[in-house]
Amino acid sequence: MGRNSNFASRKKRKTKYGQQVARLRFRARAAIEPCISHLKRNHSLGLNFLKGVAGDINNALLAGIGYNLKMRLNQIKQQILLWLELVLRIFLGKYNFQSQKTAF
Repeated sequence: MGRNSNFASRKKRKTKYGQQVARLRFRARAAIEPCISHLKRNHSLGLNFLKGVAGDINNALLAGIGYNLKMRLNQIKQQILLWLELVLRIFLGKYNFQSQKTAF
């Protein structure tokens, strides 16, 4: 009985490694929480109209798919705008319309 009482009275101390692992987990969770909040507000993760456990899973999957699709479409839009700007700069640089005088 003396062994068990001695074991219960000792506090478990965290090692430096344990503290580092815990800190990394907290940081990872802090990075994920804004994404989950965004999914709940804008991609209907908060409301679930599908039935059962399979409905919960499908709702989460669909919300994630919508989030990823929106991010990818924004990336494509930025790439298109960059290419369009590049083409316009080349076109306007090659044909400088402001320096040419019109006959009118």
